[in-house]
Amino acid sequence: MIRTENAGIDGPHGWARLGFAVLLALGLAACEGEDFQAQVAAAEEAEDYTTVIELWGTRADGGDTAAILEIAALYEAGPEGVQDFALAAQSYARAIDLGDTTAMVRLGELYENGQGVDRDHERAMALYSQAADLGNPEGYFRTGKLLTFSSNVGNRAVEYAKAMVVYEKAAEMGLVDAQVEMANHLFSGFRVPRDSEAAVKWYRLAAEHGHPGAQFRLGFMLRSGIGVAEDKMTAYAWFRLAAAQGVDAAADSLSSLGVELGADALAEARALSLEYWDLYVAPFQEGA
Repeated sequence: MIRTENAGIDGPHGWARLGFAVLLALGLAACEGEDFQAQVAAAEEAEDYTTVIELWGTRADGGDTAAILEIAALYEAGPEGVQDFALAAQSYARAIDLGDTTAMVRLGELYENGQGVDRDHERAMALYSQAADLGNPEGYFRTGKLLTFSSNVGNRAVEYAKAMVVYEKAAEMGLVDAQVEMANHLFSGFRVPRDSEAAVKWYRLAAEHGHPGAQFRLGFMLRSGIGVAEDKMTAYAWFRLAAAQGVDAAADSLSSLGVELGADALAEARALSLEYWDLYVAPFQEGA
């Protein structure tokens, strides 16, 4: 008897069956992922960190770098009884073998601080540079920090010049801490040529990405007209954002600046601060 329906994929219902199988597999995988996260969350809630490490370990054994980093971070910054810098270093080294640049930076910091490994600034610098060469902005930033604290006093100016180059690379890649570091050096002119306009540029970028200190500094420069046209109303808005995030100096500046503005301008400045909050604070808060 000739069959009119092929039981394989090429039959009239084969692709439908295959599609259902794929969807079923994806659904099961999603459920499995949700179940895994629920198990991790439950273990963390119970402060059962042995189980947390075991759960991540099952994925780490399969070469999951994110899982390896979770374990490393727990060993590095976990609670008493869990924290073990030596094991953190081993986990970061494992992730580095898989090419992870975040692990390069974290292990570099352990070498820089002598945590879990012998202090070795040359090794730290090599790891930071390796991460930077692979496009990690934190690698550039940490290289700059290490250069600025170099013990090579005789060539301190040279080291600072090198640091500014790598800070700028990290800042251009969007690393907020590097943007603030650039701005601080350019504003103060410490060991580098002072450039207030460039400082305003970097403070503004960092401020617009939620950095409270940069928001205060930008407000200060706008109020004083340093490197930018004086704009006390906008300065007030930035001060208000910084003050709301715990910058005491910004809170101290609000009352005196409010008197300078007068009632009408003050009302506008407060309204502007609410707009700025939605743009430059809320999106960067934890859980946003």
